[in-house]
Amino acid sequence: MIPAVSLKLNQFFNIKFINNLFCRVITHASFKQPIPPNINICLYESCTLYFLTELIRSQSDITDFCHPAVIQLAKEERDNGTPFLETLKYYLYYTHSPNDAAKTLCVHRNTLFYRINKIKQLTGVTLDNADERFQLYLSILLLEFSSISPVNL
Repeated sequence: MIPAVSLKLNQFFNIKFINNLFCRVITHASFKQPIPPNINICLYESCTLYFLTELIRSQSDITDFCHPAVIQLAKEERDNGTPFLETLKYYLYYTHSPNDAAKTLCVHRNTLFYRINKIKQLTGVTLDNADERFQLYLSILLLEFSSISPVNL
């Protein structure tokens, strides 16, 4: 089965953008894996980050675009088996709900905060501003989408 990418119809109301959108879809279809594995069809908007990852990976080393703290945590995970990278991912994902992050990780809320404090000590990140949180979360997703495991770092 050939994976498919679907664009929202409302983007076609302005006829001058059809060529641009078509070229984007064709470009993304040319990637080795144009959409995430195990997905046969998706909206373009829901795969944008995956496409971006593929575009970066096709032209350079994806780790060049990753925040140093994420690389450090991935190596820590590889060397010592610490779940810090996954902890940080869900802590950032559920920014306003640490209870949901703890529930997703199957740990107590206090364990979550203990790990976050260890991450801060280990890497020097503060998690106090949106730019830093965005860079960290994007870096984690770039590694995930490009299938780079901590073992390969």
